[in-house]
Amino acid sequence: MPRFLYYLKFMKDNIKIPNLLIVSIDHLILHEVPDNFKLEKLKNKISNSTVLTHPPIVAKAPKSQYYFVLDGANRVTSYKDLGYDCLVVQLVNYNSKDVELKSWNHIVRGLSESEIDKIINFVKSSPYAKLKNKKIIQIRKITLKNLEPQLEFFNELYHMYQNKKFKRIVGNGVNNLKKLYEDLSFLIFYPTLSPKIISAVSNKKLTLPAGITRHIINSRVLNVDFDLKILKSHIEIEEKNKLLKNLVTKRLQDRKIRYYNEPIIILND
Repeated sequence: MPRFLYYLKFMKDNIKIPNLLIVSIDHLILHEVPDNFKLEKLKNKISNSTVLTHPPIVAKAPKSQYYFVLDGANRVTSYKDLGYDCLVVQLVNYNSKDVELKSWNHIVRGLSESEIDKIINFVKSSPYAKLKNKKIIQIRKITLKNLEPQLEFFNELYHMYQNKKFKRIVGNGVNNLKKLYEDLSFLIFYPTLSPKIISAVSNKKLTLPAGITRHIINSRVLNVDFDLKILKSHIEIEEKNKLLKNLVTKRLQDRKIRYYNEPIIILND
């Protein structure tokens, strides 16, 4: 198919090109703390790369020049630590049906008996969580009222196990998890938050623990491959954005943009 006809087909099928732009990294507001265990590995990967591949996902903060980072706290932190003052991001409408907010649950493994007892006592003493049994902790729904003490509890609980073996999961089958992990200490169920909560957390410059919010983005952009030399150069952001726009337009004209409507499994991320 000729390039121009391919371009027309892409537009005829009403497939919108996602909004990519370059913004000041100081205008990006995190709502969760970065995962320190992933930062060094990610920074090494960036340092050995020549292009920015997967942009963080952001939403515009109302009536300001700032953006809420919905997904990509580790990437934003890594680029900032490496001296970048701007970043390619994908801008989405937080109120759109193309953005769905869910949550991760945490599997915690390998805690000592004293560490387990400390967490149990901490949870029992708080109104913000419930111990369903010795292995399951249910975090109660987060509300806008008294937001700060709720976040203090979540962060303190997270600090009690963040240095141990923990991973994020979607499922809730504790019996299956016991079979998979003989050293299972806890399964922690975090509630699904609302965009209003995320906005309030971001506006107040507060943070949630790493790996709780799960933003599902329709038409997430991957493999942007924007030149890191240009990104780190002293060229004005406006000029960098023109170069980014030209890159996307050329990719479309060269038939290098692909849209996958179905779920995809990546075997080596």
